Amino acid sequence: MKNRTTEQRKQARILGKGAGINLLSKLFGRALHVLGQVLLARWLGPALFGLYAIGWNILRVATILLPLGLDNGIIQAASAKWPGDKVATRRLVTTSLVITFLVGAIAGAVVFLASPWIASIFGKPDFAPVLQGLAYAIPFASGLKVAASATRVTQWMRYGILAEEIAQPLVNLLLIALLFVTGLQLAGAVMASVVSFVVGFGLAILSVGRLFGFGLFAADKRLPEARKLLANSLPVGAATIFATAILIVDRILVGYFLSEEAAGIYQSISLFSVFFVTILSAFKIIVAPMIAKLHSNNDRKGLEDLFRVSTRWVLYLSLPAAVVILLTAENALGFIFGTSYVAGALSLTVLVYAQLANSATGAIEHFLIMTNNQRSWLAISGFSFFVNIVLNLLLIPTLGLPGAAIATLVTFSLMSVFALVQVKSRVQIWPYDRNYFKGAAATFAMIVVLWVLSNWQFGGPILQIGAMGVAAYAVFALVLVLLGLEPEDKQILAIIANRVRQDTK
Repeated sequence: MKNRTTEQRKQARILGKGAGINLLSKLFGRALHVLGQVLLARWLGPALFGLYAIGWNILRVATILLPLGLDNGIIQAASAKWPGDKVATRRLVTTSLVITFLVGAIAGAVVFLASPWIASIFGKPDFAPVLQGLAYAIPFASGLKVAASATRVTQWMRYGILAEEIAQPLVNLLLIALLFVTGLQLAGAVMASVVSFVVGFGLAILSVGRLFGFGLFAADKRLPEARKLLANSLPVGAATIFATAILIVDRILVGYFLSEEAAGIYQSISLFSVFFVTILSAFKIIVAPMIAKLHSNNDRKGLEDLFRVSTRWVLYLSLPAAVVILLTAENALGFIFGTSYVAGALSLTVLVYAQLANSATGAIEHFLIMTNNQRSWLAISGFSFFVNIVLNLLLIPTLGLPGAAIATLVTFSLMSVFALVQVKSRVQIWPYDRNYFKGAAATFAMIVVLWVLSNWQFGGPILQIGAMGVAAYAVFALVLVLLGLEPEDKQILAIIANRVRQDTK
């Protein structure tokens, strides 16, 4: 029992430190990304922003597809070797980077040449130049994703975060502002995206060299690990493609079925999802190598402890923001993007429920992928993707923007249920316990307070929304503390608070 308690505290310490660093850095980086998108939405207007949004989402799909699962595969394969076998680790990293960049370069060329044809499919001729410009970013965006993942094998989170989460969106934001001043507008937005990915990729490569040794780029030209690495990564890659594409395919299909203005509005409301995805991905990044280690040690109890604590805190951090958005949807859209975007309020409400369904199971896919059950996750995500496509094809033409949001909600709900069943069946762990009753009580108290504040008009939209946000987290935290936190929860919070103090000094 003493050894188990010690191990729980060790896991809580690693999870708290990693989640604290990741969450703060990711929130900052995603805030930069959202700010850039907000500026584009306001400066371009819904129609031109819609054209940019369709191209941006196609770029994101390419970034998910082209690494061939190597962004997750490198963590799974190399975590078991690092730091004991550094030579083998360096080979794996070299192989993954070379394959990804070459595939990305080929795909970028194909997209560039096919841009007029793709634009004709969407029925938007002005879309072709946007897609041609963004095609240049494809190899660098794909390479950045894998290089950043490779740095996380060492559990030094700062390197990958700096390149992928901070440098890329920061450069993008600065260039958007600079190029708009020069009058380039839509062309400037495309150029800013391309340059930002080139800079991010360069920083990620420097980080990889620093961590694993710059000699890795000259080592073993035969790439002997390629076949084995791809064999393990492709099922993971296919599953990741399906699961992540669910977040994007609705935006692309809105652009196909509806007008440029509708595409711009839907992209703007989708930006609110960034907060929830950021929280979830911050925990995913740190738990992935931890799961791989625990599984290699056959520590099922450790896996269950990690699953329970990480899932609980993903949900706890997501709930207050969700309630605030649900109560202020119209005011938030009008203030941030402008009155032209308020038409997306109903769809935003549905998307928030979809993100809560996604957050409620935490980093569940990694508890399948990192325990050699990636084929189960592939089946779940593939089926969910198929359902999502069918629902979008049926609902968008008939219901418009709300139809796309409903398709996402149904898909996430089904995927979460199927994944829970598989994790329980194959890994024999479960994330929920009696502590969730405390979370339910905290949520109820928070809703009551926020409902009162939402009906009390004061100081304009920005002050009211800000006050509600502060009150939401304050009330939720206070009720949890009064009901009593678990020892591992206290340890995680203490570590995160200490990290915040260190980072703000």
